[in-house]
Amino acid sequence: MVLPQVIILILIGIGSIFRGDFAMFYQVTGNNPLLFQSTDVIDT
Repeated sequence: MVLPQVIILILIGIGSIFRGDFAMFYQVTGNNPLLFQSTDVIDT
């Protein structure tokens, strides 16, 4: 009964790894094209 809920929560947690806060990345790197390749995330 609890195992399906645990599996769903783990899958949701793994899926959130690929998300990123665009505003945070833009504030850190600014508009510097040299850093785009190393700071790009899937969500943007």
